[in-house]
Amino acid sequence: MLIASWERFSGGCIGHRKLHKLRVRWKIIIVLLAAAMLVAIGLLPRHILGSRVVARVVTPDGSELCVIQRGSFDELPWFNTSFFSRRPGGTWQWFYFHHEDKYWGRSRVSLDTNAQLATFYRRGSPAIGFDWGTGSYTNVQRHRTCDPKPMPAGWSPF
Repeated sequence: MLIASWERFSGGCIGHRKLHKLRVRWKIIIVLLAAAMLVAIGLLPRHILGSRVVARVVTPDGSELCVIQRGSFDELPWFNTSFFSRRPGGTWQWFYFHHEDKYWGRSRVSLDTNAQLATFYRRGSPAIGFDWGTGSYTNVQRHRTCDPKPMPAGWSPF
């Protein structure tokens, strides 16, 4: 339709071959856009729904620390965000962060090996502090601490 309008506007100066090439290009563009939309729609639920790792780090002593966010259709637009830790050879421990949390894309983690402190950042601000020497957890954004809840043997957040 756009090409036919251009042909009328140009007074029919566009040759048949050029017109054919323009139509083919538009069809290719439309097919590529449709394919890109289908891929995006297919990947979006996988990223938003279910569990995903926001950040993960292994400390020098071998302790594993991670932030996991889980979403579902029942809870959207909210997400459950949790912090997990595990000492070498131990079981995972769960710490509460927030049950009606907003989407958390990625997190930078800094390790202070002298103080044995891991800090997880959200949008450039500290969100979680964890002392892997003592196992002390602090939700920096909400100014709260909590005790860990042990997970069953063999359980893994991944």
